[in-house]
Amino acid sequence: MVKQYQKTFIENIKNQYEYLEQKQYKDFDEMYRWLHTIKGTGATIGLGQAAEMAEEAMRALSAEAPGEARKVHARKIMNMLREEHEPEKLSISYDTSEEESSFVLLGHTSLHVLYEVKEQLETLGHHVLLASDRRKLMEKIEEFHPEMVLISEDLAVRGNRTIIKRIKDAARDVLLPVVVFCNGGIDSERADKLYEDGASFVIKPPYSTIEMVQVIHRHLEWQAPMKEALTVDELTGAYNRKMLELEEARLWAEFKRSGKPFSVALTDLDHFKQINDSYGHEEGDQVLKWFVGHMFSQKRPSDHLIRLGGDEFLFIFQQTFSEETENIMKRLQHSFADFVSERRLPYRLGFTAGTSTATANHASLQEVINEADAAMLEAKDSGRNAVVSYSGETIIDLPYINVFIIDDDEAMASFVADQFLQLNIARYRIRTIHFSSGEAFFEKENYERGQRYFVVLDVTMPGMDGFAVLEKLRGKYPSSNMIILMLTGNRNEEDIVHALELGADDYLMKPFRKEELVARAKRLIQRVL
Repeated sequence: MVKQYQKTFIENIKNQYEYLEQKQYKDFDEMYRWLHTIKGTGATIGLGQAAEMAEEAMRALSAEAPGEARKVHARKIMNMLREEHEPEKLSISYDTSEEESSFVLLGHTSLHVLYEVKEQLETLGHHVLLASDRRKLMEKIEEFHPEMVLISEDLAVRGNRTIIKRIKDAARDVLLPVVVFCNGGIDSERADKLYEDGASFVIKPPYSTIEMVQVIHRHLEWQAPMKEALTVDELTGAYNRKMLELEEARLWAEFKRSGKPFSVALTDLDHFKQINDSYGHEEGDQVLKWFVGHMFSQKRPSDHLIRLGGDEFLFIFQQTFSEETENIMKRLQHSFADFVSERRLPYRLGFTAGTSTATANHASLQEVINEADAAMLEAKDSGRNAVVSYSGETIIDLPYINVFIIDDDEAMASFVADQFLQLNIARYRIRTIHFSSGEAFFEKENYERGQRYFVVLDVTMPGMDGFAVLEKLRGKYPSSNMIILMLTGNRNEEDIVHALELGADDYLMKPFRKEELVARAKRLIQRVL
């Protein structure tokens, strides 16, 4: 497959080269775009030597360089492309698994700090999103639900008030750590005010970027067990009601905003009181542990199991529709029956369940749970050890995520499209469309209300560049259902921050590996869409 990308890429580069030759290299901007494409795409698809030569030419040439000098560099690169066949292994510092440890939102007005902290945190396995003003900070909190917010004092403080409580309210998470670092001298009164308003840490100067990164990284490591201790049922290991309280507002707000489907199943263990009465509470506790342990071994990682009390449990199935939920619960019933049979218990043990799926007609999560409760009562009336779905639900076809790739480089666009088509996103289908320019994208209306979109946008293009396309996209369409990932070969901090200020959700530096693209895309989709 890599060979095919290279073949397409070299053919396109050759055609552009012939055009430059014909024009005698008079247009420096065209020459620069040609070099930029080779540098970014070439290294990504295994043509590393040609990419290095293009980068060298970009440093050596300027708008004042004579055509003859431009010609020398161009012909040298073309000779290398004709000779370079074998893809080479790329060495890139960013290396992370598909499931990243956490999302960090960094708000700061300093371009240097934004860029440096992001780079270092991502080498430690965290996904960092940037915001350079309060409005973008609050928007990203509501959209991405970060595990931590790191914010400079000049963004945190407004007059005599801070926005820390507002940050936690927007995140719908009172446990969200907010770290504030100060740009100048800070007295104890100012620091106390930040702590009173809910700051987890106040980092005072003098400090180094490395120090900040270590504080963030260590706190994120500690945060997971702390949250678990507060939200996990001590006896069974399932989540407790506290977790439901924390998740309810966030889950429902996300559903109302994005339409992301989910279902619930309410369960009772059959004849559990008789087991307690006849065999004692220790045996009853063992039964609860068996049930939860078996459910954990069978459920998906994204699904929640919450103990509401006694032998009553609530399942929350992310991105799952009504009929599928009923099938899942019946499968769990059968597997639990096999589990119980192997233990040759002196009593019968099973469970009854009722299910319901959230729709636009529901007003709250509790309403969905109430429907599941009614369905469970119906199942009990039918003889227990049964699963009943609340009547009146409609089965919805799997929605699409529309991936728009706006890039004049056909080889890169093909490479990106193939990676998206291989994404495995639960309850979604992927559809990719390539546009060779911003003008081509805006020629007709490609946006449809209610759909979900992921835009991969190259910065350097003839005509409308990536910044112009980005600005028009954000001005024309709502950001709640459209993720924009910028591709750039320029390690220019100001360009990157400019893209973020215009509304890009993230950026990816060329060259990049396909694993890096897939990991970032999947995490962004799971967080937003």
